[in-house]
Amino acid sequence: MTRRMRWVGAAGLVGAAGVSLWLHLALYPWAFDDAYIHFRIADHYVRFGAPYYHVDEPILATSSPAWTLVLAVLRRLAGRDGLVPATAALNALCTVAGSVVYVRWLQSVVGGARRSPAAWCFAVPYASLVQYASIGMMETPLALLVAGVGLWTIGRRRPVGFVALGICPFLRLELAVLPALFLAHQALGRHRLAGRATGWTAAGAAPFAAWELAYFGTLIPHTVHAKAIVYSLMPGQVLYLLLQGAVPLLESIRGGAGRIAVGGVVVFAATACVLLVERRAVASVPSAPVRIVLAWGWIVGGVYLVSGGLVFPWYLPLVGVPLTWALFAAALRHGTRRWAVLVLVPVLAAHLVLLARTARAAAGRPETFRYFAENGRVRKYLETGAALRELHPDATLLSPEIGGIGWGFRGRVVDAVGLVSPEALAHHPMAVPSERSAGYLGAIPPSLVQQIDPELIVTLDIFAEAFLRSPLRQRYTWSRTPIYVSEDLERGAGPVLWGSTALNVFVRRDVAGRRAGEPAACAPPRHAVTSESSPGAGGRRRTIPPARGGA
Repeated sequence: MTRRMRWVGAAGLVGAAGVSLWLHLALYPWAFDDAYIHFRIADHYVRFGAPYYHVDEPILATSSPAWTLVLAVLRRLAGRDGLVPATAALNALCTVAGSVVYVRWLQSVVGGARRSPAAWCFAVPYASLVQYASIGMMETPLALLVAGVGLWTIGRRRPVGFVALGICPFLRLELAVLPALFLAHQALGRHRLAGRATGWTAAGAAPFAAWELAYFGTLIPHTVHAKAIVYSLMPGQVLYLLLQGAVPLLESIRGGAGRIAVGGVVVFAATACVLLVERRAVASVPSAPVRIVLAWGWIVGGVYLVSGGLVFPWYLPLVGVPLTWALFAAALRHGTRRWAVLVLVPVLAAHLVLLARTARAAAGRPETFRYFAENGRVRKYLETGAALRELHPDATLLSPEIGGIGWGFRGRVVDAVGLVSPEALAHHPMAVPSERSAGYLGAIPPSLVQQIDPELIVTLDIFAEAFLRSPLRQRYTWSRTPIYVSEDLERGAGPVLWGSTALNVFVRRDVAGRRAGEPAACAPPRHAVTSESSPGAGGRRRTIPPARGGA
């Protein structure tokens, strides 16, 4: 490589990092609710030395303990207020670094000067597939980056890469399939480095396993057990979600059945092409990496499908990235130039459209962002939680979504779904449709409200169907407020989300009119709840309207 090409490559890398930072810093306010669960755990770890959602409850409430440690470092460096933007910047850089690592690994697998430059095209689908999880401030970009470093290093015949694979399951539990596949390949192939590979993998996993056992006494996240109890999806529903992660622009097709049909045909056809081409692999070009990566994508997707659990958007790159990488590898290694263009150009075009949409959203049009409406509710949770904290700092708050509300409220939060509150699982699963509309909803069981008797309940309509029909509702004053903060409403956020028309705030009657620190006997008459001293998102004051619907 000439010096000029190195300078061009460095300039391109800096430019890509700059664009990625711009996208993330412009759109991170619309992050996923679950990101704030990680933030709260990291904050507690730094402040109290307890990596728990509640400092006195040693529950492994995260499926990514290594991500918790990374966030704890950021929390110590940037402070509580700087943790969120610092995470956005980290994910921006991880996305760019991951695209480079997977491209370099693709180049090493493809081989040959003629095809290697074309491998850089893979950076486009990689960035597209990872973008929502990354902007949403989840752990997926770092998990894929660490996995890519391990795969690329192993591809260069350096067994130290197995250290990275040993870390992967502690960033995303599903990635345990990677070291398992590579170690099985080493053992079945009777490679002389099989023993060393096992040792390196154990060396990568051991520190994180020891940390988990020391703090939690288990290696299995509590969330795995909870989600298996609470959620129950039909295979068609899970398949519908998975195909969105592997085939872009499916939302342009109307009807769920049509999307499943088109997406299924595309994925199976692409897999058939990869396997057909790989059968023609010459002896000088090993095909094991492509087949292993293809197996990675199919196994993870199969686990999601069989488990019947809810597949969140930040899971999807764990299926989409390996399947797309395998397609690129097969097309560039053994296909003719015309065949490669025919297969890869439509993939590139579709992902370029998705990236262009995100760029448009970052350029002053956030209402066009893919998750603007869905994640806009999190901004309202943050605002409402902070307002309630000022009024009832010692109260217990119950909610089926505990990310944004828990980060804003900071106090005792009971998770109605049971992800961080094991006592809630005794009240699940809720019956469909008599207690909740669908199996993918983590709703509030009235029996849990009876048991906990929380002072505060915050929820969207869709999660409170059974509670609203229960006599327990009469114990609370009932306030309804728009689902979105005023800025998002001005940007055009609709009044309805998931069939819900409002965010509901229930305050137990014996504390409804009490100011912070006042005894119940001194409670003034019930009135509108307004906080002027702590501005919410965008500097607006937080307001909870007067209670409605109560007796």
